[in-house]
Amino acid sequence: MQERGIIVIGCGKTGHSFCKKFADRRLFLFDDKIENARKLAENFPNSQPFSDISEIAQLNIEFALISPGIRTKFNPHAIISALKAKNIPIFSDFDIMSQNIDKKTKILGITGTNGKSTTTAMMAFVLQKLGKNAIACGNIGNAVLECDFTGVDYVCLEASSYQLEVSNISFYAGILLNLSQDHLDHHGTMQAYLAEKTKVFTNLAIASVDDEYCKSAIKNDYITFSCKEALKSGFSFYENGFYLNKKKLDCDINRLSLKGIHNMQNILAVMSFCHKEGFEISEIWDAICDFKTLRHRMQEVRKIGNITFINDSKATNPDSVKYALSCLDEVYLIAGGVSKYPHAIKEIEEFYPKIKAFFLIGQAAAEFSDDICENKLKFISQTMEKAISDAYKCVIQDIKNHKVKNPIILLSPLCASFDQYKNFEERGDDFVNLVEKL
Repeated sequence: MQERGIIVIGCGKTGHSFCKKFADRRLFLFDDKIENARKLAENFPNSQPFSDISEIAQLNIEFALISPGIRTKFNPHAIISALKAKNIPIFSDFDIMSQNIDKKTKILGITGTNGKSTTTAMMAFVLQKLGKNAIACGNIGNAVLECDFTGVDYVCLEASSYQLEVSNISFYAGILLNLSQDHLDHHGTMQAYLAEKTKVFTNLAIASVDDEYCKSAIKNDYITFSCKEALKSGFSFYENGFYLNKKKLDCDINRLSLKGIHNMQNILAVMSFCHKEGFEISEIWDAICDFKTLRHRMQEVRKIGNITFINDSKATNPDSVKYALSCLDEVYLIAGGVSKYPHAIKEIEEFYPKIKAFFLIGQAAAEFSDDICENKLKFISQTMEKAISDAYKCVIQDIKNHKVKNPIILLSPLCASFDQYKNFEERGDDFVNLVEKL
């Protein structure tokens, strides 16, 4: 009898991890770009690429493994319908991990529109400092199936809505940082987007109360935190200080390397969980103060005289750009790429007084230029190299004319990167490399 096979859907990083995990099984590789499936198949002798979804009806399949980003609910991909027609189970890498991990290991699901990566990395770092074996994975760093969880106390899992959509996993604790308009082309509505995010709330639930969507999901037994008010119950950042249950804490914010209100929100999430786990606030704070920012997230790249260059390539939506601008002044902003929805640049108009000039790149450059008010200086630079050159020349001239003292050239694109780069990391690396050459 022919061995039952496994379908791998999506042949990127997650698909590769599936193939490594099940290399001894018969694999059928599917990707919307057949060349990706063929390339992956070259590394796995037991695999076979295919592109005709109708072939599934004839294949002897035990189950399918799905990569994040494949639509399963709103306008579902045709392959999902074909699998369901044959009652073939579909699993994600999160599902496979949870089925094979030690039951004593605590899995934390960390999600939100912004701040997931920083909070996930900080959580693992702080828990390690507190003497626990913790690992950060998921949408950050390595694919989960390529991680070694032997002896791990905490798995800090960055969980995007794409990953949660295709997963059925029980979390020891779930953290929802924030929610704002994003990925609606994939999920359809904000309600559907919220529903995927709240799948982290299978046990202990920790959530911000600072936006309407998060607040709508909160139940009485949830642990909450806020950057807008001093809560009666929970951690808060208020009037430049940290509080627990409205009592001010002895936490010197000058010790922090992380800046900006968005990072205070990330810190509150870490404090809320670690305190719930029984750690002393002073120990938690000491560990947080040792944590450094991640690459591509408000990463200070270089200083030339009084000019600071900051790489915030991860900022692909208005809220993340607002977070960056809220803690900066005298900004020369490089923005553009593939806009996620029309007129996104207008969403940051309240911060225009902080922006000295715009340097626009990629597909959205012309639209952004049209949307920016006439009295703002703007350049359609198109490429990163030209944008940096234009911004640097503009800054030098403004310094000579005594218009600015401590200017900042900020890459905070407000857009996805796929028109000019593979991902936001490649875009950020290009910015860093070009700045280093100045």
